[in-house]
Amino acid sequence: MASPLFSLRSAHLLLLNLSCVIRLQAFQTRIFSRRTLGLPQMAERKGDSGSRGALPCILDEFEFFSKTFKVVLASKSPRRREILETMGIPSENIIVWPSTFEEDLDKSLFKEPHEYVRATAKGKGDEVAVKFFGDKREPEGEEPHVVISADTVVELDGHILEKPADRDEAIRMLSMLSGKAHRVHTAVWIYTRNGEPQSFTAESTVQFSLLTKETMEGYVQTGEPFDKAGGYGVQTKGGNFVESIHGCYYNVMGLPMHPLSQNFMSLRKSGQI
Repeated sequence: MASPLFSLRSAHLLLLNLSCVIRLQAFQTRIFSRRTLGLPQMAERKGDSGSRGALPCILDEFEFFSKTFKVVLASKSPRRREILETMGIPSENIIVWPSTFEEDLDKSLFKEPHEYVRATAKGKGDEVAVKFFGDKREPEGEEPHVVISADTVVELDGHILEKPADRDEAIRMLSMLSGKAHRVHTAVWIYTRNGEPQSFTAESTVQFSLLTKETMEGYVQTGEPFDKAGGYGVQTKGGNFVESIHGCYYNVMGLPMHPLSQNFMSLRKSGQI
């Protein structure tokens, strides 16, 4: 007959093994659920959250950015203005001054899509910034703290997709994106009275569902595709096509909120605004 001590040890080991199996199954279920829902997978963290090095955003000085801060948006995009307002900048402090820069740079001169959008965004920003911060200031009224410009393109298999010119091109773009993953690139330039302009780029990966011919034709009839890179808007009816997004949602809309907020705060701390 087995000793009582051996039996107790065996029972204890069995309980430990069962506990490990249950925990592993629970963890696998959580991972499967996040994949099924299209949520980002959990990444391994080293140390506590403080070790990651928190970076300031405009909420650190919300009083200034929500009341005093004035920004010129070198774009007529209502989506970019909406994002600025969502950040906490009041509508009356946003001046929309669309650039007339021709977005016709030779794509063959750029090795990567992010280089192309960066150059296009800079062309837009240079044109508008000189009107507000140049020697011969054109607009009347109080000088803004910053001028910002941005450009967004969709990239599929190395091909850059901008705004479709007509119905046929919109259908062609949607057909190309159907059932595939594509990348969205946005470049942003920030200009101030003092100091050199700052810039950053962002990239997100978007997975499209398979689209029927009827779906594409119905969407084109709404008129939405014609002022949007890649021929769709994620924040409107085009969101029906999006299975998942890896990266910044606001980048897909046209203005990455998180890095923009951090850049604004960095300029504030450096005394440039």
